Amino acid sequence: DVGKVGEKYLINLQRIDIRNAKVVKRVERQFEGSPSKLLDEMRLAAHQVVEDVLKSASGQLLFSVSEEGADISVDGGVVGTSPMKRIELPAGPHDVRVAKKGFVAWARTVKVKPHGTEMVEVTMIPSAAFIEGYEDEAVGMRRWAWISAAAAVALEGAALGLRIFTWQKYDPIVDDYNNEVYLQQGLSQEEYYDRHKDDIELADKLDYAALGLGITGAVVCAVSLYLFIEGEDPDRYERFHGVTEGSSAGLLPDSGGFQPVPGGGTVTIGWGF
Repeated sequence: DVGKVGEKYLINLQRIDIRNAKVVKRVERQFEGSPSKLLDEMRLAAHQVVEDVLKSASGQLLFSVSEEGADISVDGGVVGTSPMKRIELPAGPHDVRVAKKGFVAWARTVKVKPHGTEMVEVTMIPSAAFIEGYEDEAVGMRRWAWISAAAAVALEGAALGLRIFTWQKYDPIVDDYNNEVYLQQGLSQEEYYDRHKDDIELADKLDYAALGLGITGAVVCAVSLYLFIEGEDPDRYERFHGVTEGSSAGLLPDSGGFQPVPGGGTVTIGWGF
């Protein structure tokens, strides 16, 4: 049964068990467009109405989605979330839809061959609002990562400079005190200590200060490393600036791909420079 309401076509297919006089399967589809699409929609509906029959000749879909956490739907029902390796489906065409908040929904009709394997590669296009929010957060975290890295270098540099200063000016005095060199000068331990008391005490304070600066620098360096590792790449969606829905041709990931073939598969790897 095919009808039309306004600009919308309605298709209703039924598979009937004549012997038992009952409807075994019912499929309803609707679409807007020219009448030339009617045959394609009817072909999809016909496959869906005999879907359970086609299960004896199932095939597989392999998914490669550019974004994690995207909902993957097949024929109107969610079947999983990316990353999802594969799903077994009855042979024939299936409506595949991949959606994630902040991204333009991806939708295609994929034909599953009997006992075959098809690769579905999805490059999701972020919305302008998503890109703006993502870049603001990523740039902010990357900025703090660089600030903390600079602070760590400054702290470690200060610690090293302070330690070199004490090593050159005060360490010889402390070494002479510990090695009892003062005896060669005819001084007692108390006399030598009284003469260089201020220098010895200052050397201890400077050593502790250098140690504190070094430890603080190490902590700040760890924070900087954490921000670099956990932070997102601010330029991740640079190529999508100005891209709108319907203009995604050629926007494929620079990662590798897998092409299934009988008895195995071929793997391709690519880089962008």
